[in-house]
Amino acid sequence: VASVSLKELEDLTWARQQLEVLMVTTAIARGNAEWEAEIIAAFHRLSKTPLPNDQSDLSTANSWEERHREFHHALVSACESPWLMRFHAQLVDHSERYRRVRMFHMYPLEQQARNIDLEHRAIMDAVIARSADEAARLLTQHIQRTADIVADYWKTTDDH
Repeated sequence: VASVSLKELEDLTWARQQLEVLMVTTAIARGNAEWEAEIIAAFHRLSKTPLPNDQSDLSTANSWEERHREFHHALVSACESPWLMRFHAQLVDHSERYRRVRMFHMYPLEQQARNIDLEHRAIMDAVIARSADEAARLLTQHIQRTADIVADYWKTTDDH
């Protein structure tokens, strides 16, 4: 099992923000109608997938993570770089370890001040509108919010 730390979380967050912004802005410049349709479909599937209600709800957590990964993959897929896609997949894999801390230790998720569905919709809307600056800002903010929530949780517990 790979270890987790606040220092790694900060570095991982920064690296993912930099890469995902590069990829989404490139995808916005290169994407076509089929790419847009896949983003919309991935968002729809994600928005219809519930978050887990407790720590024992592993199946629901796994389904949500899979849909979340598909959504972020769809956003950047039109960047057309196999290397960047591989790097992105690695960063998403490592990010998932930290998201699971949030998922399995912070209940009830639906009552958190954060509206993840709304964040994803705003990102999708900016990408579909081909607003690269807005999409970059929203993605950076979205990734940072998760890192901040996990870091804040760890600072108040002994779970790390």
